[in-house]
Amino acid sequence: MIGLPSTNPQIDALVRPRKIRNPERILKPEGFIIETLIDGGLSKLVITGRDPKGVLNGVYHLLREIFGVGFFGDGRQVPKRDSLTVPELSIASSPKFNNQ
Repeated sequence: MIGLPSTNPQIDALVRPRKIRNPERILKPEGFIIETLIDGGLSKLVITGRDPKGVLNGVYHLLREIFGVGFFGDGRQVPKRDSLTVPELSIASSPKFNNQ
């Protein structure tokens, strides 16, 4: 699931009972949370943020740091894989400096 608790009811339903951390309470602007969890017997991957830029930062972090996708001026590098496994994740990160 990707989005903000305020715009994605599925993410909001995980934040309210504290199944995942509330991005509005713990993150600075442009910060993100990436969480994996089991909910209702289903494995879920959640990327959320303090704001839309934070959600985007979370998506790029997952692609770069976890899946090894590279983004370069002359194109992108996508590793070839037969399968993709998402490890257990619990990441919360905010920029050290405000980029706005």
